[in-house]
Amino acid sequence: MHSSIINNITTLLKAGAFYNGNVNGNANYKLEPMSQHKWRKLYKAAEALNVLGYVAMGAQKLLPNSNELVPFQREFPLTEASLFNHWSDKHLLEVREEEMNAPDTSEDTLTLLDTIVANAHYIITTDVNIEGIISLGRMVRQNKDKIDTTKLASWLSHIGLVQIANLEANMLTLCWDFAPEEIPFYKKEYRKAKTLHDNVIRKALDTHSFSTATRINVALTETVSYNFMNAISKITDIEE
Repeated sequence: MHSSIINNITTLLKAGAFYNGNVNGNANYKLEPMSQHKWRKLYKAAEALNVLGYVAMGAQKLLPNSNELVPFQREFPLTEASLFNHWSDKHLLEVREEEMNAPDTSEDTLTLLDTIVANAHYIITTDVNIEGIISLGRMVRQNKDKIDTTKLASWLSHIGLVQIANLEANMLTLCWDFAPEEIPFYKKEYRKAKTLHDNVIRKALDTHSFSTATRINVALTETVSYNFMNAISKITDIEE
């Protein structure tokens, strides 16, 4: 995909998903000129990534004559907020149950945890989910005063998701202009996160896959468990 398409879709997403001020005159939100063909490819890429609504919101702010576009509000589905290793998933269920029965239940912190888990699920099974990472960033900013950072840190450690949560945090700092101090699950710099994130946009219309070596590096237990379950499933299918 041409660099101008990648740059423009990123700019539109930043403006639509994260920027609430006046973008006029802001050099960080300047779109590159493109042909109609490239704009059509941008549209298809945004559609494939399931972020067309955020792009439309960005277009309202950055493009003339786009007032007919409807503002977009969507909650990232958390149906994939589960893990593959028996013990990790058991610990996740324990955290949810204990927190819901706690006298000081923080539902916002639980939702943030589930969003981290759902993003981890996609990374382990397919690739970075751009919509998921954007939703994670929006949640961090919109609920910054409601998140119990002590609980979140304890949960991520107990479940075994510190490294993959840090990978997701680095995608926010390196790709979406977040500061490390904004993100309670940011631990250290992981510069490869930008390449892994940007590859998904660059190859939105092509077949692609997340790096297995990186999966093993940031989520060894979950990756091994997922691959083992896949192998068992394939053997069972053959026998049937």
